[in-house]
Amino acid sequence: MCFSISKPCYSGLILNRSMIFIYFTLVLSFYFTNNLLAQVEEVNVFDRFGKTHSLEDIRLPATGQTINGSTVFCAAGFFNLVFSDPFGIGFNDPISGSAFRDVACRVFTDLSQLIVPANNPYTGFPNATPLVNINLHAASGGGTIAGQATSYYNEIYVSSLFNNTTYSGFVEGEVCKTINGGVDSYTAFENYYTIGQYYHGDVVINFAPSFIWNLDYSIPTPIGTVDLYTVMIHEAIHMLGFASLINSDGSSNLFGTEFYTRFDSHLFIDSSGTLVPILYNPGNCGNVSYSGAGFVSGCDTRYVGTNNEPVTPGLPYSSGQSFLHFEENCSPNTPYVMCNGGSPGTTRRRPTQEDIDALCDLHYHTTNTYGVAGTGFDNFSNSYNSCGSAIAGVDDIFYNGTHDLYQFTDCAGQAPITMSDFLANDYDQAATNFRPVSFDCLTVLTGSGVISNSTATSFDFNTVPGFNGWTVLRYMPISNSGERGNLT
Repeated sequence: MCFSISKPCYSGLILNRSMIFIYFTLVLSFYFTNNLLAQVEEVNVFDRFGKTHSLEDIRLPATGQTINGSTVFCAAGFFNLVFSDPFGIGFNDPISGSAFRDVACRVFTDLSQLIVPANNPYTGFPNATPLVNINLHAASGGGTIAGQATSYYNEIYVSSLFNNTTYSGFVEGEVCKTINGGVDSYTAFENYYTIGQYYHGDVVINFAPSFIWNLDYSIPTPIGTVDLYTVMIHEAIHMLGFASLINSDGSSNLFGTEFYTRFDSHLFIDSSGTLVPILYNPGNCGNVSYSGAGFVSGCDTRYVGTNNEPVTPGLPYSSGQSFLHFEENCSPNTPYVMCNGGSPGTTRRRPTQEDIDALCDLHYHTTNTYGVAGTGFDNFSNSYNSCGSAIAGVDDIFYNGTHDLYQFTDCAGQAPITMSDFLANDYDQAATNFRPVSFDCLTVLTGSGVISNSTATSFDFNTVPGFNGWTVLRYMPISNSGERGNLT
């Protein structure tokens, strides 16, 4: 929540309710607006490989604008795909580029049949246009990896924007937050811009001549070729959150923090029948750290959720493989889409139930259907078990689920500010009104102030007299079924 002060009393303007930003100053409101924009421009995002990107780095091209002379868009279900390669390269190659783009659009359209996004929290209705912005482009430097994908992770959830204090916990990617929140996860950072300006995720494909790609998803993959559909659906599910941030020494891959993915919270070592968690998380409100569990080889690294699945082990550690995949070479030898690679000629164009169950453990809600009947070979099924119950905290700029900016007037010496509507735009599929029943882990991340009179759905906040600057609060929504949502 963000507030500006003008004498003799101060007025407030909420720019973010789930991650709560409060700005106290004695300057006029018009100055506050410019100051806020300057702060927003300082926000960075990170990918799962630990690389830092500024918001400018991940900005979409404006309508009608091109990147390097060539940009092509595709609306694929609730995904907006942007093919950003220069003309003549990769997805924008004049000969084969359209076939590559067609496969990508098919994959994300098929995936949109499986996952149920939340309705827009401000209208109560499904979003009419694609929500999730994905950048697709050619890999640089060749190599032997067919493709890679990542969701972006917003810096402000893992480290205070204003004092660089580092915290710990489980962080959700922008792709997941946008799908399960029903609104662009960057909305709080775009209030004075056009909504939908930043990428939520990134997919790269290797166009090196050593890869002979099969681009025809109406047939089984020919021997000796790499099936683009198979690679693309695998990478898309990584981007949804089937991803790990655990390094070889148990530390986090996010610039030295102790933040990990929700997928990581399901990873265990099977020690002679005893499941030992790789991460330690007392109290569920942060304080996440490596448990010291020794990494092992073989089939004793496990994903424990709806099912107990073997995971590519951490010994020997392999960047891009360890902890990131289900292991099909372990009993019961399930042909996962999310296995750790496949030989040329492999066709896996729809996820297994085990792959889908893992997505449901990550708080997605799924239908019984993947794909669109009649659009390809082996990329359609309507016999899955529907699963999952979505829970998500949403950052936004509006009051009580409306499109009205939240404003109030306060004077020095008045009672504390009562915050009682900050769950209104969050999403709980298990609740009758789709609103979380409570929250936990309310924390003042930076700045100064006192929290009091906290109930299941409200709290009071009062700044320390004389304080001037930003105060940022964070909390975690809790669903009707007791599931904990993302730190927001």
